[in-house]
Amino acid sequence: MKIVITAVLMLTIFATAYGAGLSEYESDLIYRVKKLFKEDVSAKKITTEPLPKPVCATPLMGELKFRYESLSPEAKGILKPYLQRPSLSTSYDSPGGYFKIHYDTTGSDSVYQAHADTNSNGVPDYVDRCAVIFDSVKAFEISTLGYATPPSDGGYGGGGDGRYDVYLIYLNPGVLGYTQAENYYPYPKATSYIVMRNDYLGYGYPDQLDLLRVTAAHEFFHAIQLGYDATEWTVHGQFNPYWLEISSVWMEDIAYDNVNDYLNYLEYFYRYPQLSLETFANYQGAPVESSLHCYASCIWGIYLTEKHGINVMKDIWGACSLETESNVIPAIDSILGLLGSSYEEAFREFTVWNFFTYNRADTANFYSEGNLFDPNSRIFPTISQDHYFASFDSFYNASVLYPPDHLGSNYIFFHPKTSSGGARLYFYGDSTASWKVSVIGYKSEASAYTSEMTLDTLQNGNIEVMNAYLYNDLIMVASVTDTTGGPWNFAYAGAWDPTLDVEEEKEIQIPGSFYLSQNYPNPFNATTTIPFTVHGKQEKENDPFHTTQKSVYGSQFMVHSPIHTTLTIYNVLGQKIKTLVDENKYPGNHKAIWDGKDDSGKEVSSGIYFYKLKSGDFEQVKKLLYLK
Repeated sequence: MKIVITAVLMLTIFATAYGAGLSEYESDLIYRVKKLFKEDVSAKKITTEPLPKPVCATPLMGELKFRYESLSPEAKGILKPYLQRPSLSTSYDSPGGYFKIHYDTTGSDSVYQAHADTNSNGVPDYVDRCAVIFDSVKAFEISTLGYATPPSDGGYGGGGDGRYDVYLIYLNPGVLGYTQAENYYPYPKATSYIVMRNDYLGYGYPDQLDLLRVTAAHEFFHAIQLGYDATEWTVHGQFNPYWLEISSVWMEDIAYDNVNDYLNYLEYFYRYPQLSLETFANYQGAPVESSLHCYASCIWGIYLTEKHGINVMKDIWGACSLETESNVIPAIDSILGLLGSSYEEAFREFTVWNFFTYNRADTANFYSEGNLFDPNSRIFPTISQDHYFASFDSFYNASVLYPPDHLGSNYIFFHPKTSSGGARLYFYGDSTASWKVSVIGYKSEASAYTSEMTLDTLQNGNIEVMNAYLYNDLIMVASVTDTTGGPWNFAYAGAWDPTLDVEEEKEIQIPGSFYLSQNYPNPFNATTTIPFTVHGKQEKENDPFHTTQKSVYGSQFMVHSPIHTTLTIYNVLGQKIKTLVDENKYPGNHKAIWDGKDDSGKEVSSGIYFYKLKSGDFEQVKKLLYLK
């Protein structure tokens, strides 16, 4: 309550200072914009202590641009100067010729070590390095990755010529830089310029140029985005640049993979997965998880490219440019459709990937840098429900503590017994929402297994987890694939069943000799052969024309009748993956070949699988290992 009162009091004082004609929103916007530039520079200190997580000011300055025409005349008069380009005394053309770097060597905007000029070219070393870094970023994002070059301003606005303008000035320590959209040319494309810090000291990096590098990659990608579609920040009629920030933080890691600045934001996604992927807040006093969520959600971009390839983001932005205002979700859906997936399926799988970070990381099958995530960047107990089957055989909850918003998720943890058996898990979703539910079987130091729960039209479903005792945890992942609305609650249940197991090497012998051999090669990554032996009951038969295989025994025939035989592949959840044999087999040696695909022809994930031979009353199960 104290925080709310303080914020209201601050806005009231601010509105009074600038006149009663300002709305509360206008007062808040003015405060935020002035704070970006007007921090008390006399208090600026060089320190090696890391500052609180800094952000990009493109959302703030984009909001000013977006809202400007709807502001009161008084608010416009106050804010208009902040939409003008910075006025600096000197400029320098980058070696590549594309950028013009504007800077000062005196005053509050003076660049870092303004008089350091190692190569004696009359330009401060900091400016030299900045120019080289921007040239490198442009070469990577345009020439290597193939994005379209941002539209030129043609010298409009005081830049001096058609080069892309970068301004180095003092900014509030909580801001790393921003990209300012200027003029639509042609609509919905927009020209722009970039404002960077005049130094990057004090953020905990041994080399301040690392932060300059990722900020340059981040901001220049904003310039590229504005060249595709400058209206993409309009979501449901409101200003919301979440997709722009997801994309630009993603680009930081693509351009400078060794810096990993994105890791600093991830906890604000992982501790709050129930929040929508579209979550964005930019007002004074906004919850930190809402303010930083769009930066932390870069993990969505990382998932998309690690799953579907580096070009998928470029294709998505190309599709975004086909319509005005935000159409990123249809754009992603259309591009993934060409790759055999969809937005809904990708989002479901994304929520599964998000479990495998920090000490649960599986860098071969999920995030390649998941092992670098810190303890806060994993699915937290604070947003999960923990249930122990050792204490209770069944559970039921009619609601959850943190119901997911649209494009949000929730994780329910079940801890199996250590004795043989399995679990039945049940989900009952709010039928006004569209849900996707996954189940993860997890054990440290072992391959994890995942499966999607089938839901009916009422958004209810259940799944049997065979051999659940083999796992440390079973996780039900409930996600909402609706693109608006929420949050939505759901109920769930779980029950332990000791009969839900598949025992290895289980045999029920009948007269005769049956045998299931070990597959070879094992492990395998292409095909594997599974040998097996079938024997049938022997009966005397006087009819020499019986249509079974026969052998002469005196004046009669010994009949070896065929037996219905199945050979089936299961995953460790006990779900059937592939039927290799399902027919009558005569006695003798046989073999089946498996190519690592399921019954639908889709390649399965790497891991352990069971193969089960059933012939008459005989059953035997063995394991195999598939490696892609």
